[in-house]
Amino acid sequence: MSDNKMPLNVPGDVDTPSPVPEGRPSANNPVDKEFHDRATKALAEAGHNSALSFLDANPGVSTLELGKRLNRGANALGLINAIYQEAEQIGCVRQVAIDLFARTILAEYPEGWTSSGNVRASVRIGSWDYHIAKFVKDENAAKYAVLISKDLAIDHPPPEGWKPESINDPLIDALFARFWPP
Repeated sequence: MSDNKMPLNVPGDVDTPSPVPEGRPSANNPVDKEFHDRATKALAEAGHNSALSFLDANPGVSTLELGKRLNRGANALGLINAIYQEAEQIGCVRQVAIDLFARTILAEYPEGWTSSGNVRASVRIGSWDYHIAKFVKDENAAKYAVLISKDLAIDHPPPEGWKPESINDPLIDALFARFWPP
């Protein structure tokens, strides 16, 4: 897809995000909490009622670019934290993970998947499963994410030049169907 539009279309809406809940893996890390708080404050100042609505309003845009667009003292890590927190609140972590996985691949492989280069694919897309492990309470989500990354990057890499066409990309859908139950 040339314009990289991938609407999230999550169910429901999220009110103004709450502080980082105590049960989250990053809840006890003061740096993560600070980044999260800066992101939620920047979202409010920018007129967005939630991180998910901001994500949905910017289809196909990488999380790094989203952090830059938001600015106001926020960064991509805090925004990702807020996104997953809200996704947990409304029960759409898997759908958000699909969206962020496609965005990660598009950011790392803007010209399409390639096995050439000095950096292995597992490293290039590894931030995606790391963020799930860090910001999602459900330990199974982290296990599923590692399986998906490994299968795509190591076990069964896509053809040269492949890149997600939309949030409903057949290859990504097949990976999630195989490794991350709905």
